[in-house]
Amino acid sequence: MSNASAEHQALHHGLTIVHTALRRSLDTVVTTASRPVPEADRAGFADFCERTARFVRAHHDSEEEIFFPVFEKAGMADQIKTWRGDHTALLDELDQLDAAIVAFKARGDAEKLVASATRVRDHLFPHLDAEEAALSLGVLQKAVTAEQAAALATAASKHGQKHVGTRGLMLFLHALTAEEQRSHFGKMPWFVRKVLVPIWDRNWRPCAKYAHNATIAL
Repeated sequence: MSNASAEHQALHHGLTIVHTALRRSLDTVVTTASRPVPEADRAGFADFCERTARFVRAHHDSEEEIFFPVFEKAGMADQIKTWRGDHTALLDELDQLDAAIVAFKARGDAEKLVASATRVRDHLFPHLDAEEAALSLGVLQKAVTAEQAAALATAASKHGQKHVGTRGLMLFLHALTAEEQRSHFGKMPWFVRKVLVPIWDRNWRPCAKYAHNATIAL
């Protein structure tokens, strides 16, 4: 909507771009695990899988803690009830995925990893689609004020920093195109780009070959 506030636009953009990163990362887990993974790549791929599973879990925790209570009060109680049910089922599947990642990391075969990641994907993607269809920019404008929209975005950012940290940030960044990175993060401060990102990148390197985008354009 052309008259949407900057705060509403930022909230809507943030919700959808996180979903984009979730889809790409989980697709990579399923696709890669479905093919032979060289032994030399096992630890790096397991790390990528761990980051992805944690990212999914933290995202849905943030919805439960931050977004759902607000949307319930805005008249979306029936929809939120359905989404909470999706989350309950998804958390069980994430537990199985976590166990499969641990087994794979300990030199187990990838069969259980493929199966569990596929179940998570098959459950998660329709859930994300439903959220995006229901939470259009127009709906967000009616559900929350601009001030509330800004507060939700800030709370979600702080939740991500606390629960996925820089490991999740690197996964998120590398799941986005250069244009998407710039549209979401803007221009990072010099200290972050030149000092912190190279430090964080050291732990990311084993995962780099599985990134949607190998570069950071900030």
